[in-house]
Amino acid sequence: VFNPLMRKETFMQEAYHLENNNGSINIVGVVFNEMKGAYSNPDSIAGEFAYRSLFPDNEYKYDSGGEPSAIPDLSYEEFVEFHKKYYHPSNCKIFLYGNISTERHLDFLEKNFLSEFAMQKNNITIKNQKRWSKPINLEKTYPVKETAGGAAKDGRGFKNKTTVLINWLTVSATDPYKVLIMEVLEEILIGNAGSPLRKALVESRLGEDLSPVSGLESEIKELVFSVGLRGTDPDKAEEIEELIFKILNEISNIGIDKTIINAAMHSVEFNNREIRGGGSPYALRLMRKALRGWLHGREPDSTLIFNPYIEKLKKKVNEDNHFFEKIISELLLENTHRSRLVVRPDKRDLISEDINKKVRKIEKKLSESDLARLEEKNRILREYLAKPDAPEAIGKLPVLKLKDVPSKVQIIPCDTADLKDRVKYYFHNIYTNGIVYVDIAVDVSDLPEEIAIYLPVFGRAVCRSGIEAISYSDMA
Repeated sequence: VFNPLMRKETFMQEAYHLENNNGSINIVGVVFNEMKGAYSNPDSIAGEFAYRSLFPDNEYKYDSGGEPSAIPDLSYEEFVEFHKKYYHPSNCKIFLYGNISTERHLDFLEKNFLSEFAMQKNNITIKNQKRWSKPINLEKTYPVKETAGGAAKDGRGFKNKTTVLINWLTVSATDPYKVLIMEVLEEILIGNAGSPLRKALVESRLGEDLSPVSGLESEIKELVFSVGLRGTDPDKAEEIEELIFKILNEISNIGIDKTIINAAMHSVEFNNREIRGGGSPYALRLMRKALRGWLHGREPDSTLIFNPYIEKLKKKVNEDNHFFEKIISELLLENTHRSRLVVRPDKRDLISEDINKKVRKIEKKLSESDLARLEEKNRILREYLAKPDAPEAIGKLPVLKLKDVPSKVQIIPCDTADLKDRVKYYFHNIYTNGIVYVDIAVDVSDLPEEIAIYLPVFGRAVCRSGIEAISYSDMA
């Protein structure tokens, strides 16, 4: 990270380079092609502009991967200078996790990495977005190729291919109490199939499904809450927005059932406490939570602390029967800093058209000698890519050795007992961060094979079905 080779050939391969294909100039590059692909995917575009649409005045208005049409404007020299300025120990956060010797690891980092650098004063901050007095509408397109039957050409291929999202700029990510409030509100509104806003949108038939972008974006300085539908059409955008605000008004005026609030708080508390879940290693989850405040001038542990804030919220909800209804009014209904994003298909590939215009301008400026130099650069690049790495370079790569693997198997403590009707009971007394897990195993070895093959389907159905007098949406 701190001392990469930064070879020009690496820049040409990873970022972009020009190639002459029988007189026609093409732009080629790993990142360039990846970003072109991202801007051809409607969910990717929706996820990108759901929050970018709300930040016209700070760094969040940019795509960190680079917009495809802008990548060819980057020079190798600018690339090197950017790395020199920002990829510096003065601008990094070091996060260590585990039952380790902190001093020994810090000493290792100092001797092998940090000692060769002098402290810099970059003073890099992201300013808060100035709030709007009225919302905006934004439309983005993604390319749909013409099919053999001409579906894209006559518009039939565009049916139910649009995403509509309403996005709000809400609270600071550096305030753990307000973040917790938004996490619970998200769970109340769209957290499961029975959540009122999610249920109303899905059952409206205005779209095929809730957009996967729906939810809370919490890894930027100010949180963004988004909700909407995919598999819809552009002319339904206003109707979808009206439905969202209608449901939010109803929830705010009629009130939220206490059992829904308690269930949402329980779910959020469970997710924050659980060590084994979350879809990623626990250490990375902790690091992301620490970075919420740490990146913006707060102490790293300030956004890691959870218990005082969940207890504070429980007390507040018990004292104020309309707490979350007020939050809905303040941060959603009365919040004018919001955007309505429509991502629709288009038979034109606007990004490719923009890139092609740029390429044609480059072509006109290239002389015969320029083309010769271009071919020579690409020849050097091909040779560089074809050349195998030296054994001494490969030897520097870290590898896992047998001695690094623990020689002892971890033994989980287990106490056993027989309960009523000879049911075996196993108890594991281990640290679970305040969560009690109960697993019930049923012996199905005597089931006939023709029935046993349906057990996976049965298991999924049981977890997604209601019971007598209680619908699935209420149970969820």
